[in-house]
Amino acid sequence: MNKFRDYAVNQDKTLTQLIEDYIDSLPSTKIAHSDAGVPATAPLSSTNIPD
Repeated sequence: MNKFRDYAVNQDKTLTQLIEDYIDSLPSTKIAHSDAGVPATAPLSSTNIPD
């Protein structure tokens, strides 16, 4: 833990900022939740609405 504190002081950041920066640098993994049962990767389609 002291290494993290020392690094934070050296970078002029708080430990929270270091952790947030690290989390932000991680690759994004998207988990889709669909109530309609349509996969999130399905193409969107438009529906014609009568006038």
